[in-house]
Amino acid sequence: MPNAAGSGLFPPSVARAWPEIAFRLRRARQCALFLDFDGTLVSFKPRPADVRLPSRTECILGRLARNPGILLAIVSCRRIKDLQTLINITGIRHFGLHGGEQQGKKTEVGKIARRFLAIAKREARKHLAALTGIGVDDKDLSFAVHYRGASHATVRAATEILLQLLAPLRHSLHLLHGAKVWEGLPKDIRGKGAVVTALRQRMPSAIPAIYVGDDDCDESAFAALACQITVRAGRKCGTHARFYVRNPSEVHAFLIRLENELLTKDLHDHDH
Repeated sequence: MPNAAGSGLFPPSVARAWPEIAFRLRRARQCALFLDFDGTLVSFKPRPADVRLPSRTECILGRLARNPGILLAIVSCRRIKDLQTLINITGIRHFGLHGGEQQGKKTEVGKIARRFLAIAKREARKHLAALTGIGVDDKDLSFAVHYRGASHATVRAATEILLQLLAPLRHSLHLLHGAKVWEGLPKDIRGKGAVVTALRQRMPSAIPAIYVGDDDCDESAFAALACQITVRAGRKCGTHARFYVRNPSEVHAFLIRLENELLTKDLHDHDH
């Protein structure tokens, strides 16, 4: 199947493309599974703090984490400490703040970027926090501006304010656009594409990578894994993902199907 990623076309659904995906998995001894969290494994809530991992999703993640044929990692905009609370499963690696936080590794952010980040946080709280439906979340090495509960007019106003306050700081900070959220962070934190690229470089090239995410913050990872199994949760024209599912429920179904395919493969290998 030709890869329409980034071509302006809609990608095919996972269900339609499953024969191609299954063929790729059957040829490999291991696979790397990278999953976003919000909007991918869980549905959105008005407040991010209200999100909980469904028990059925926790069960399938636990089984996948115990499978020796899978290297499983969560790559999220949330902080690692929050991910570890929400997903308390042994065997899963966590990468927080778009890869800026990694377990056992100190995040290197320059002094100038930290100073500018502090200025941006202060100005964001000063000018945005009072707007109805707008929330400003301090994540230490970044800050998020949520607008899920805001009117269109308020979102336009908040976006203009945010772009204006970050303009003088653009040499040290950049802005990522997610699902109903803007995230300001140092340029030292390059995004999800950079972290999956680094992880892939430490793996044998024969290991296929699977990445599932739901918004524009995941597009750099889709692009970095252009020839791999990339899945966007939500149908979008022009995405770099090769396939799509509609929502977290279909992500769960995809994980079940992935598990079954790997079990079938293991049985087949054992018989031979």
